[in-house]
Amino acid sequence: MQRQRKTQQKMLSTLQNGQAVVTSGGILGTIGAIEGEATLVLPVKPDNVKIQVTRSSVSSVVSAEGKK
Repeated sequence: MQRQRKTQQKMLSTLQNGQAVVTSGGILGTIGAIEGEATLVLPVKPDNVKIQVTRSSVSSVVSAEGKK
């Protein structure tokens, strides 16, 4: 359990603009901006609606291979 928590914390601390992520609510988006320490802005397709989410709500980063 501690290993999973450390892996999750490392992933959250290394988030960058342009990475595709999935939130805990199932929203898929690409990080458009990082505001402060805890807030991310995700433009969501098809209308490019911008959603603000907390960094801790990101459940995973989608790899380039996973997008295909």
